[in-house]
Amino acid sequence: MEWVLNPYSLYVVSLLGMLMHFFKKQIKGETFVEIKSYFSTHLKSTIVAFISTTVAFLGYYFGLSSGTISDIVAIFGLGYTFDSMFNKWD
Repeated sequence: MEWVLNPYSLYVVSLLGMLMHFFKKQIKGETFVEIKSYFSTHLKSTIVAFISTTVAFLGYYFGLSSGTISDIVAIFGLGYTFDSMFNKWD
């Protein structure tokens, strides 16, 4: 499990959190075309969500990271939360 706790792997985990929010939208009944259309018409929101997730990851990793498995869950939650928050912004 040591390889998951390096910064690159944890960053991928935060991006997976964003991706899971995307899949949640699809599970709620939105088609792939509707979701793709949303991202293309709301590109600014998607970019803001990506940047905010990256900043939150860096803040967490360099400020609060404990080097334990719980970091994986926290960082996944950051990606999911920031995508959820900012992709409803427009």
